[in-house]
Amino acid sequence: MVLSLLLRGSVALAALVACVGASALVERARVSAGSDTVASPQLELRARVVVRSGDVRLGDLLSIRGIAGDQVAVLNGRVVAAAPLLGQTLRIDRGRLQQQLAQWGIATPQWRGASWTDVQRESQRIEGHALCAAAAEALRVAGSGLPAGSAFDVQCVAGIGGVETGSGATVLQADPAAVSLLDGPQSVAVDVRVDQRVERTVRVPVTVSLRVGQWCAHDSIAAGQPLDPARFAVCMQPLRRSAQLALAGRPLPSGRLARAIRAGDALSSADIAETGVQLRGDIVTVQYRVGALVLESPGELSQNAHVGESVRVRLRGSGDSLVGRLASARLVEVGDQP
Repeated sequence: MVLSLLLRGSVALAALVACVGASALVERARVSAGSDTVASPQLELRARVVVRSGDVRLGDLLSIRGIAGDQVAVLNGRVVAAAPLLGQTLRIDRGRLQQQLAQWGIATPQWRGASWTDVQRESQRIEGHALCAAAAEALRVAGSGLPAGSAFDVQCVAGIGGVETGSGATVLQADPAAVSLLDGPQSVAVDVRVDQRVERTVRVPVTVSLRVGQWCAHDSIAAGQPLDPARFAVCMQPLRRSAQLALAGRPLPSGRLARAIRAGDALSSADIAETGVQLRGDIVTVQYRVGALVLESPGELSQNAHVGESVRVRLRGSGDSLVGRLASARLVEVGDQP
């Protein structure tokens, strides 16, 4: 009887040990499986937040308790969203935060505080002199390739006001390729970049003084006349048109004038006729051929044209206007041709 009881007790004890061992294995497996998950913390959401940079981080929105300090530091630095622009409000609720927290290993936080938070941006003031300096720098970079001897200066318009923008690491930048190298007043677009994002673009008024060496005519010259070096001289004049800069500091080109210029005018690339083009006012022979019959009359081109193009021509004798084909530099064919 005693032996039977002892045997039964031994079996029960073994079963109990096996059960405890299995439970321990299951618990170790559960802990191991959740080793990449942050323990469930207590989160207290703030109702209103003002941020000082271009990013909204988790630590701006709520306080975290119930987990290790190093884990809190990591979570506080997580970016939740881009900060709103100055004057705007970004609303972030618990549901949105819950989705992001789950991605960061917090599946079941304990919520306290507000149901949502309204995020706004702290402001900073960009003074007018800083905007002016950015505009002037872009113009100076653009003018670094001006011909030797050019006189170049940039002045900001007095009384430029500052602007308000969101706070953060700020860079003022204007694109040198977008500015206009011309004498006189103009405005330069300056981007206000805060934390590498363009918060706003400001038009900054400046006055540019730019004089370069140009080819100026001694006297008035009619359209179609050849460019004769004896009729031009280098003069220092304000740069009024970008086409003038193309010839500044270079030898006088060859060719003909596409338009008339007056005495003292600075020559520009737009004033020079394109190579191979016949100009309005050029004298031509107008030819009309039917079979063996050929009629010719002097005429004058009414428009610029290349050889082979259709062109309108005016007969010098009668003043009649006809349309023909510019067969060569001095010949216009009209009507039936073999």
